[in-house]
Amino acid sequence: MVLTLFKEGGKVLCITLYKTLMDVFRPNYMNKEDAYKILGVTSTANSDLITKRYLDLFNRNYRMNNGSKYLQSKIKNAYEFLSKDFEK
Repeated sequence: MVLTLFKEGGKVLCITLYKTLMDVFRPNYMNKEDAYKILGVTSTANSDLITKRYLDLFNRNYRMNNGSKYLQSKIKNAYEFLSKDFEK
C-alpha cells in the first residue's frame, strides 16, 4: 500500500513539475492565429488597427471598470507578439 501511494505521488509530482517548467520556460507562448483572435482582427490588419483594438480591449478590461487582469495580460501579450512583426 505504501509503495502504491509512493508511485501515485511520484506521478503527481512529475506532472506538476512538468507543468511548472512549461510555465517558466514558455509563459507567454502564443502563435499569430491566437494573437489575431484575441485582438479580434484578421491577419490582413495593419499596425494602426491592431493598436486601436489593443487600446480599446485593454481599457475595457481595466480593473477600475470591473475588468479582468488575466484578460488584460492576454491582450497585452497578443499586441506585443504582433507588434514584433511591424517593428521589422
